[in-house]
Amino acid sequence: MPTENLKSIDANIDKDEIFQDFSNSDRYIANKRAEWDDKEKIFFARLSDNISADETKSQVHDPRLSTYIIERSGRVVAQLPRGKTKPLSKSNRGKAKLMDVILDKYILPNANSQFPLLTKLKLMQVYSNIYGSSFGLVDWLVDKKRGYVGPDLWLIGIRDFFPQVGAVSLEDSDYAMVSTIKTKSWLKTLDPELWQNIDKVLDNDADNRIIGKSRSQLSSERISTRYSEYYQDDAESSRNPYIEVITRYERDRWITFLPDYGEIIRVIENPHQNHMLPIVSKHNFPILEDFYGLGEFERSETLQKSLDSLINLYFDGVKMSLYPPLQINTDGVTPSSIKMRPGSKWFVDRPNVDVQPTMVSPRGLETFTASYQYLLSALQNSQGTSETNISSGTDATMGKTPQALRMQLSRENTRDSMERTQLEYTVTQIMNRFINLEATKMPSALVISLFGSEIDEIITDFPDLVEIFEDGQSGKLTINKSEIEGKYIYDIDSGSMSRKDEISEIENLSMLLRQVLSGAQIEPQSGQLVSPILKAFEASGKKLDVAEMFKRIIVGSGVEDWDKIILDADDIENQPTTKIKDLANEVNTFLSELGVKNHSNHNNHSNLFKENQDINRDNHNNHNLFLIYKYESIR
Repeated sequence: MPTENLKSIDANIDKDEIFQDFSNSDRYIANKRAEWDDKEKIFFARLSDNISADETKSQVHDPRLSTYIIERSGRVVAQLPRGKTKPLSKSNRGKAKLMDVILDKYILPNANSQFPLLTKLKLMQVYSNIYGSSFGLVDWLVDKKRGYVGPDLWLIGIRDFFPQVGAVSLEDSDYAMVSTIKTKSWLKTLDPELWQNIDKVLDNDADNRIIGKSRSQLSSERISTRYSEYYQDDAESSRNPYIEVITRYERDRWITFLPDYGEIIRVIENPHQNHMLPIVSKHNFPILEDFYGLGEFERSETLQKSLDSLINLYFDGVKMSLYPPLQINTDGVTPSSIKMRPGSKWFVDRPNVDVQPTMVSPRGLETFTASYQYLLSALQNSQGTSETNISSGTDATMGKTPQALRMQLSRENTRDSMERTQLEYTVTQIMNRFINLEATKMPSALVISLFGSEIDEIITDFPDLVEIFEDGQSGKLTINKSEIEGKYIYDIDSGSMSRKDEISEIENLSMLLRQVLSGAQIEPQSGQLVSPILKAFEASGKKLDVAEMFKRIIVGSGVEDWDKIILDADDIENQPTTKIKDLANEVNTFLSELGVKNHSNHNNHSNLFKENQDINRDNHNNHNLFLIYKYESIR
């Protein structure tokens, strides 16, 4: 965080009240925290049911629930969001377009602390399903290694977040606290003009009284079972111990303190200058009286545990039926001769009497399939999904006819839509903070590199800000702070983060293309494609890029070397005349099959392609249309 944008303030702070609030919050969520280990075990494919733990030798976990959650995350968060920045005043409309460029080409590609931004959004989605809610911190970053100065998102571990006692949401909170683990070396790097009482803490080191507290040394409730299992000794060193640092984020100020030392080390005004908490939350299903909401693991935990119990009891039963317990009369048998292996010889006085297998009822094993399918059906029902390998007789809602599968898909889409709504609200909060932080805290002029078609897109709106290099294929956009100052809101495109159905997209584009080409014809003089729909777009001051529609269909279908099929106007000059004629023949046949009228003959097509050699860049997209080979799926 750049120090020039921070301001230390003198404030009358009741230290006892600050530390007491932290202790109260720690106790407040103790019961909630106790349930997280079991939920994490399910996600990490570890058994958490009592029967498997205490009564069965088989230790098999069926990762159904975690698989459903991961798959839903992939559907809901498939790509970074798309949207538009909107100004809060009419005079900033041009600035909003510029902010969109900054967001898309500078902030989103670089907001990668911890993980890439898309990964962080996926994790917020997954963790909200596990715990009910997940949390992130939006703040300003100065990363000299990557050369990035701008806003970023940090995920907050569920055990490192401490809500205000009695609050039911972040919107309802006056403050929230976040714990981090820092080293003594970090304390030494702090600016004494902004941080206070650091010397008091470091002076304790002279008497070897500085308290080290790595994550594994926190109380058992504060660390996960997974962490304690794998990282038992994570202390940095006795000379550079870890120290727990708590920051209390209020709406008008931030207070940082060390709970183990009873010292407040920083008090600053809210550097975001927005009277908002810098923390965002993603809820799975909000609950009126529960800050953390309702998670999918909480709803389906008992079904998952029952599945695991049933599976392990079944496998133990299979072992019992294959190797039943033996009833042995020790007076009539030589014990050392009893060996459980093929071809062994037993010395007994009375065969089939002195040694007999215990009869085990097969009834439990016979009911396994029905019991398993019932539990699996109930689990799928709780997640709003289905699988085709479940018998339709198990549950009336799980029919496998095409109509039933379509109904199940609609149901799954409904569940995904609910998740998507919650996530889009969270992403909107993140983006709002991103763009307003950039407008408020950008320290100097921002230079963004531009390549290829990006130049054409941006130079139209900002000709005075774009510098094109000599090669004509690259340039730079220079933005001063005065050009983006203002207040903004972010309007996300609903569904823009969802997984694309490529097959459906190609079909939809093909259908639209047929409509665009309905009544279309090629003008003999200009060689351009015209149709009633294209003319309607032009009359309304808009333009429909038909060549781009063709391109997306071909690229989406996975055609190899599509760039050899679709050529730019400049590339036509390098094509031999014979190849141009061949392309003309292909295009003529292709357009005829689509119902496009061509008033010129074959020779005119050859002339048309020769004319294309002189066409300018503004019109080359329309001519790309003529350089596409026949494509079967369009018909």
